[in-house]
Amino acid sequence: FLVLREKFGVKTTIGCVAAIAGVVLVMQPPWFLHLISNNNSTTSTTIIGWTHDRAQGMALALSGAVLTSCAYISVRVIGNREAPLTVAMYFHTVSFLSATIPLLLGIPESPVLPSVSNVFKLIGLISCSFIAQLLINRGFQLEQASRAAAVNYTQVVYTYFMGVVVFKDGVSVWGVLGSVII
Repeated sequence: FLVLREKFGVKTTIGCVAAIAGVVLVMQPPWFLHLISNNNSTTSTTIIGWTHDRAQGMALALSGAVLTSCAYISVRVIGNREAPLTVAMYFHTVSFLSATIPLLLGIPESPVLPSVSNVFKLIGLISCSFIAQLLINRGFQLEQASRAAAVNYTQVVYTYFMGVVVFKDGVSVWGVLGSVII
């Protein structure tokens, strides 16, 4: 609302605060774990451990979320002056070009050719990403940024569910509660 000058009423504020609270419950940061373990000694067995890799992953994901919000604001500013397909094409072209230099330099690791099965997985990933970008772009063109972003929070729920079902990630009471709140 600061950049776009869109209305940000009480309902939107409550929704955003609830969604962020849900994300915190799913994320289970150390300060939250410390708080709940001090208040309830039985809860400590149901929480997910916090490692250096997990902390780094959360910091990178949070940084990505901030940058994504900047991209969504840009899409909203562009509005209907550009078709969602045009925006998605530019997005993926710039992403490809900006990834090429580190890839050629071997940052963070030297590139390897993917296996045949991974090529098909990458094609699926790229296709899903492109279609998702088209849909998100159109959604942000049609709806206020705060509302469209609130709907986008459901990614957390889908990702949590897929992590549990597909990758056999642990289920926690806090993660389920956070998903319900979102």
